[in-house]
Amino acid sequence: MSCIKWVFSFPEILVLTGVEYKNLIDQNWKIFQGSCEMTDEEKQKLQEISKAFDKKFCRRCDYCLPCEEEIPIQFVLGLRSMVRRMGTGALQTPMFKNMLEKAAGCTECGDCMEKCPYDLPIPDMIKSNLDWVKAL
Repeated sequence: MSCIKWVFSFPEILVLTGVEYKNLIDQNWKIFQGSCEMTDEEKQKLQEISKAFDKKFCRRCDYCLPCEEEIPIQFVLGLRSMVRRMGTGALQTPMFKNMLEKAAGCTECGDCMEKCPYDLPIPDMIKSNLDWVKAL
């Protein structure tokens, strides 16, 4: 909820919220109807989240591409979110199978890391997501 309040603090931005869970619609609406002022506690929490995810969050800019192994990096790094939205059955679709097969071929050459403006450890993140899928 703090994130929505943060975005609302910029009046020049049109906020189009997306949700992963149905109950977030009600939470977003509650914020929209009430105060959009962030409390000090909420500001602190956002700073902690930002710091924790700074080097672990793909912004999906695609500056890391092209990949020599043709890995669709942003999709592999966003895999967990996609599975939360679509369910584990999505992993059985040709698109996901192809993506995971390509990701498994990552040579850890580091070209993507050199191009990433956020200095993400992309090969490590790819490996982590592949391990996550195997554990499902």
